[in-house]
Amino acid sequence: MAGVTATSQAPPVTQTYIITPSPRPIGTLPSKPPTTKTPEPPTPTRTTVALPTRTLRPTPTPEPLQHMRVNTTLPLNIRACAGTSCAIVDTAPPGTILAVTPGVEVADGFWWRKIDATGEWVAEFHIDSGTYYLTEYP
Repeated sequence: MAGVTATSQAPPVTQTYIITPSPRPIGTLPSKPPTTKTPEPPTPTRTTVALPTRTLRPTPTPEPLQHMRVNTTLPLNIRACAGTSCAIVDTAPPGTILAVTPGVEVADGFWWRKIDATGEWVAEFHIDSGTYYLTEYP
């Protein structure tokens, strides 16, 4: 076989694969996580709440006014405040009856009484001399 060249060509090889799904056994499906029901919030209920009670304080009963008579021979100065440096706003003639608030304020050597109607002040007593300018009126 000299000079003869043989060529052989093999046919192409193709392989065919057939893929068939394999059946799954029943009952082995992927399981879903169990569903948990979210609990409902509790239903609001009406409750009675005791509110703090107001303690009513009785209105203090003011001390009754005192009536005083001007016990001087000259008019008594009525001042804007309790003190000799306060402005003189009026005068009360001798024998005048004044309604004054209870209690005194001491200033500049005098006891001062507040006139109820006006809020102005009159001297009741001079401490150094012991002289009363006002006396109780029955």
